[in-house]
Amino acid sequence: MMITFSKSVQIGGLVVLLDMSGLGFAHARYLSPHLAKRTVEVVQEAFPMRFKAFHVLHEPFYFDAILAMLKPFLKDKIRRRVSL
Repeated sequence: MMITFSKSVQIGGLVVLLDMSGLGFAHARYLSPHLAKRTVEVVQEAFPMRFKAFHVLHEPFYFDAILAMLKPFLKDKIRRRVSL
């Protein structure tokens, strides 16, 4: 069964685990403010699921800078659901 058809996921929301263990500077340098904004728009406005939480695992030391770039585009409700 596809996860989008699961009533418990539709009601309770999806928990996302982001494993950043392989993220390096080579990846991070491609994240522009425009790309950050577009990514956040897709997650918040176009993705057909509710998000209960975003848990970031093994984040690199510079991930705070990446998150600071994303935060202005995040709705307050989603911002509160991100945990490092």
